[in-house]
Amino acid sequence: MEGRTPDLIQRAAARLQQPALRPAASAAIAPATGLDAAAARGAPINEGKAIEPKTRSPHFVQSTAKRPQQVTISPTSLAANGIVLPSSGLSRTVEEFRALKRHVLANAMRSADAADPAASRIILVTSARSGEGKTFTSVNLALALAYEKDARVLLMDADAYRQSLMKYLGISAASGWLEAVSGKSPGVADVILETNIPGFSVLPTGKETAQIPEIMSSRRMKDLLNELVRQDARRFIIIDSLPCLTSTEPSILSAQAAQTLFVVAAHETSREDIEASLRLLNSSPSVNLILNKAVPVLTEQFKGYGYAYRNPQ
Repeated sequence: MEGRTPDLIQRAAARLQQPALRPAASAAIAPATGLDAAAARGAPINEGKAIEPKTRSPHFVQSTAKRPQQVTISPTSLAANGIVLPSSGLSRTVEEFRALKRHVLANAMRSADAADPAASRIILVTSARSGEGKTFTSVNLALALAYEKDARVLLMDADAYRQSLMKYLGISAASGWLEAVSGKSPGVADVILETNIPGFSVLPTGKETAQIPEIMSSRRMKDLLNELVRQDARRFIIIDSLPCLTSTEPSILSAQAAQTLFVVAAHETSREDIEASLRLLNSSPSVNLILNKAVPVLTEQFKGYGYAYRNPQ
């Protein structure tokens, strides 16, 4: 990580110097990573390759519920927060998150040969400060992955203080992973919310407590995340975390995630904030910078094959 950090900062800083922002309400994502994003998108992805799940072990993952909790996510609630369903038609936002999805899948395939291949499907999303678009990115990326034919997504809310992810989705929950890890619920399967969107489920935070960093750094937390991906060889876990400069929690979670997506708001996130955040994320095996609120790089409406993509230098 340390060897790549200057390159990451230089790439982000170069993009932050570009003029002309579009309104935040219509912001979309353009990959801007320390890895070669263009090559990642073009790399062949064996999407049908399944990773064999390992033997289940932590008893707290088991469920005593007769059927999963069901919630309904309204497209109206999503649209109010700038979230676009991949089924809504061709648009700039949909296509940009499809491109980001391909990059995430390619990274997962490359890291699947590690000692713990299941962990390659745990992805952390964070930023330097609030308001830079991390929850917007988390939800849109999770939906893009859910529409993948060979993937399922569990979107995890790791912000117990604001729980903005639940507000984006227009749903609520009385308990979540905090209760499961603390042993206050029979199992994490009892607090997972299945949604009306196929392949898309949500793991709420639960009730706020003063010892969240200690709970996150516990062995039980690591076991819970690993077991959730091992249960289903097609499942990706997207973790919507706190901003790096707000809490130590993102640095704790970054050590447990195979990929960290760091959201940078064009012309808003300072170089100093990027540098400080990347130092806190140095335990992550892979950090990619995602440029948000940037100059549109894709046409507003896609028609046939007549769209254009450009990678700013």
